[in-house]
Amino acid sequence: MPIQRKEPVIDSHACDLTDRVKLTWRDVRDLAEAAQQAQSAAPAFQSAPVMPVVRKPAASASPAASAASAAPAVPAAPPVPAGLSPEEKSALTAVLAPAIEQAVRNALRETLEVSLQNAVTRARADIDRSVSGIVAESVSRELSRIDLSTLIRR
Repeated sequence: MPIQRKEPVIDSHACDLTDRVKLTWRDVRDLAEAAQQAQSAAPAFQSAPVMPVVRKPAASASPAASAASAAPAVPAAPPVPAGLSPEEKSALTAVLAPAIEQAVRNALRETLEVSLQNAVTRARADIDRSVSGIVAESVSRELSRIDLSTLIRR
């Protein structure tokens, strides 16, 4: 019996990406460059985040583009400290390593158990399928070797 296939349907509440994102690719590239420059030029800890300037499109742009530029600029993410001290790295390692190791071990254990269970199931099914054929073949071979007339005379 064939399975009825359903075609995918677009959600009625879905909206175009342009409805949600008010930046042009040039604005995104400029923001990324400004953030990289701010991170490379910033000291280890910065007190206030750098707000990059967003370019406005030319006046000849379409009304949709001018409406998109009227949206407020997206602030850059706060800068990350330049580096960690050796003590901070060792403390962070001491906290994270056991938790990560335990999660990896659990995932590997579960994967191994499922793999072994699948292998045993397949092996049992193969054995069950082949045993009946082997038994039937062995019985017919032995019956052909035995002289049934001698058994009947007894």
